[in-house]
Amino acid sequence: MNNELQLLMEEVRKQAQAMSNSKIVLTMDDVAELTGMSKNYIYRLVHLRRIPHYKSPGGKRTYFKREEVEQWLLAHRVPTAEELQQQAEQYCANHLR
Repeated sequence: MNNELQLLMEEVRKQAQAMSNSKIVLTMDDVAELTGMSKNYIYRLVHLRRIPHYKSPGGKRTYFKREEVEQWLLAHRVPTAEELQQQAEQYCANHLR
């Protein structure tokens, strides 16, 4: 019986996770979970206007669009060593004559 209850609870957790992954508008808690960042750090990013966000009509709640948060996360790509080498070679070929 205990094992069946654990399996049922795990299934409920999986379904809840799937539902939260399909949300378009996210709360502060959702963004913290999505990014793995603390809520305090997300609040700081909002205050500094470094993360795209929306305010409720009264200005008390902060919301985010999932797509914008995902784009923001992926906007800081670090090139690989191979890509940097290719860029350096291309620069040298074009500028050192």
